[in-house]
Amino acid sequence: PSWCWGRPPGSAWGLAANAPPPRPPPPPPPNPTAGCRRAPPNAGLPLLSFLDAERSAAADDDAGEVDEHAEHPVLEKHRTLAHAHMREMVDPTLKPDREQRLAIAALVASPRQHLTSDEADLLWRFRFSLVDDRQALTKFLLAVDWNDEAEVIQATELLEQWRVRSPIGVTDALKLLGKHVAFRTSLIRSYAIDTLMAAPDEELRLYLLQLVQALKFDDSEKYDDAASSSPNDDTVTSTSKNSDKRAPFLSLPKKEGSQSNKNDVSLLARFLIDRAASNLELANDFYWYLKVELKDVVYGAHYFTIFSAFEEKLRSAPIPNNYIMDSPLASEPSTPTFAWPDKIPNCIPRPESCANSDTSAPDSASQKSIAAFPPSLSPSMYDILEAQDRFVSGIMESQCSARDIKGRKEQKEARLRQLLASNGFDAIDEAPEGAVPLPSAPHVHVAGVLPATAFMFKSALYPAVVEFRVAENVESMEEEGTSSGHEPDKNTPVARHTRKVRKMVSDMSLSTNVSTYKVIFKTGDDLRQDQLVMQLVRLFDGLLKRVNLDLCLKPYTIIATSPDSGLVEFVSGSSPISQILANNTNSILAYFQKVAPHATAPHGVDPDVLQTYTRSLAGYCVITYILGIGDRHLDNIMLLASGHFFHIDFGFIFGRDPKGIQTPFRLTREMIDGMGGAGVGPEGPEYRQFASFATQAYNVLRKSAGLVLNLLRLTSEAGIEDLSHHPTKDADGVIASVEEKFRLDLSDEMAENYFQALIAESLGAFAPRVMEVFHQIAVARR
Repeated sequence: PSWCWGRPPGSAWGLAANAPPPRPPPPPPPNPTAGCRRAPPNAGLPLLSFLDAERSAAADDDAGEVDEHAEHPVLEKHRTLAHAHMREMVDPTLKPDREQRLAIAALVASPRQHLTSDEADLLWRFRFSLVDDRQALTKFLLAVDWNDEAEVIQATELLEQWRVRSPIGVTDALKLLGKHVAFRTSLIRSYAIDTLMAAPDEELRLYLLQLVQALKFDDSEKYDDAASSSPNDDTVTSTSKNSDKRAPFLSLPKKEGSQSNKNDVSLLARFLIDRAASNLELANDFYWYLKVELKDVVYGAHYFTIFSAFEEKLRSAPIPNNYIMDSPLASEPSTPTFAWPDKIPNCIPRPESCANSDTSAPDSASQKSIAAFPPSLSPSMYDILEAQDRFVSGIMESQCSARDIKGRKEQKEARLRQLLASNGFDAIDEAPEGAVPLPSAPHVHVAGVLPATAFMFKSALYPAVVEFRVAENVESMEEEGTSSGHEPDKNTPVARHTRKVRKMVSDMSLSTNVSTYKVIFKTGDDLRQDQLVMQLVRLFDGLLKRVNLDLCLKPYTIIATSPDSGLVEFVSGSSPISQILANNTNSILAYFQKVAPHATAPHGVDPDVLQTYTRSLAGYCVITYILGIGDRHLDNIMLLASGHFFHIDFGFIFGRDPKGIQTPFRLTREMIDGMGGAGVGPEGPEYRQFASFATQAYNVLRKSAGLVLNLLRLTSEAGIEDLSHHPTKDADGVIASVEEKFRLDLSDEMAENYFQALIAESLGAFAPRVMEVFHQIAVARR
């Protein structure tokens, strides 16, 4: 029945049918009226006085002053009471109507992480009907009032229903590791880690950069309490209320004589350490991601604890079976040498160390100082990474020393070659099998450098290109087993690994010689932003291939080894578009006719090359638009003879551009003509195919907008210049601008038309042409 207040149902003070009435302080007198509750005491007074006598008195004094923006006190009181009543309702059979279902579906599909009170109430009211939708879990957790014990208990029980009825995937688990207050509890984070446990190493490695950043949002005190209260000191288990499932999180062995809490780390850290200890490529990436974070002024000490636990774990982890070894190293066992970052010997050089370094060669003894093992012991995974670190550090020190000498570029290059040769970088004697994985490409094992081929780019920082010898044992892996008289199994992990290495190297180089691999060493340059962009390009490539849309993207490898140094893969055989146009009568098609001729094919070019070019051009148009890549002149847009078109140098992203150019992406008439000559136009088949690839890719990536935005949220405190320190907006504003690029308000058909318009706008833009002329003049004056 409706509440009866002695007023008609339609009066201004009538309450909702399902809302409880305000309870008056004194007990009401008997009410002869059946079916109605008695009117409150002092019914003759205004209801405002009944709810708040003091406020009513103040209102009487200031009757002439009305705040038209303030909510009416009675409505505010009613809203509070209705909210409390709704939150207390427990009705598993309650189902939303059609309008409510549409509203819930829109909320679940939205990538937003902020709910209004009405939206939160809607999700909470129909919480029991959400457990069959795995994508609704994140939004439901945002709707929980984590300060209300009763709601937390219900959320825990519903979480178990989600686990059984609609378990989430890895991408949804990443959302639960974010910094939102709803996700920063051991209950939610352990639930996410349970999901990550089932992920293969390849997928885990794709998101490892963000998982390392998620360590910043761990509540270490709660995890330490959980660890200390565990019945077994060697194992930490997470249990949820009313659940028989137990998710083991292997603990790390404590150092002998150490304090009990010295190596306590979060559940997420324990999980990542255990997974890295079983996969060298994961361990390689985890090692360098942690080393970068050690320099963070806020979280450095937190990451130092994690790194110490990681080192300890890896020192007891044997080298993987596919790491070929003839014999163990011989000498004294090494001891843990890791100290606070400023005291690490032979660490990756910092700009100040480069600036203060003299031109003398690095101490050759320091490059050979890794202690080896007696025959009774085998080297560990950490020994591989330690040898790799010292080897790479020495090369960077050599690059710094060569850069800092006075003289021309040729003199600096000569000094670099001399340092590489005299300090023994042509071999890695102290490493197992004399080889280490490259930090930027750990699937490539190298045995030393070729000092005579090293050269430097003429720029303020003089980055160096160093050529490595690929270890012979990697090439001989495929032949393992032939000595027994049978053919090797081509489906073994070792054989697949070898084929992957060979294919990767051959794909990125025009040369058929796969015995070398080139890397650019950069010091004094923060590569974390480039590293993030390449990770997203690799992610986009996988998302497109998942729906059989291969746009021939070439995400080259990058890794930051410190906040101001790192390694970048050198893509052999690639040339900037500016150079190709200058050497081929301003025609990309003429370049293809020279490097990939085909007498009988249309336009006289190998059809596969033209198809690769068209696809990759379309793909990078979409990617550079979504990420807002700026400073796009023709010197940082590259092309391979195979037709692969790609971008380099990502110093300006998320809408920033040093020249203030605001075109959607860089697309020139010469790029379009490269598909088939000057006759290519909006009505031509080549152009239509290019536009079709681009619009298809745009719609595919729009469907994964939530994943992309969540990765950016997890990286918001990673020190990425244009994300964390954008000059005009904070990280949330930057992420919102990326969300706008996806145009989630449009249907697929509308999005196709939208991107078609962007192509036309970019192709007809006049400002980039003018700025390109000024850029070439500036380059010529150097």
